[in-house]
Amino acid sequence: MRKFLFLFVLIGFAALLYSSKVVKYKSFHDAKINGRIDSIYRNKDYVMMRVNKVEYKISPVPLYNSPEFVNAAKIGDRILKDDDNDGFMLLQDHDEAFEYTEKMF
Repeated sequence: MRKFLFLFVLIGFAALLYSSKVVKYKSFHDAKINGRIDSIYRNKDYVMMRVNKVEYKISPVPLYNSPEFVNAAKIGDRILKDDDNDGFMLLQDHDEAFEYTEKMF
């Protein structure tokens, strides 16, 4: 009986972790973003970014030889992203553009 209870708790904990990742991914995936970065910092495996007073928890993957997002993005740079899309663009103040995609999980 104890093994069953332990297994049940373990499955519940895994489901909770998975669902929180799905919610964060879905909130970024569904958002239309066109604004400047208010704040940005790395938190474990994620990048926490606030754009237009909305905070996003993302795992950006560089495309087309773009530098790592956390190294390239600065406060004041623009983020452009269409809704229902994983891809987004970072436009730096000195007119340089980089493309990224959001890692699903």
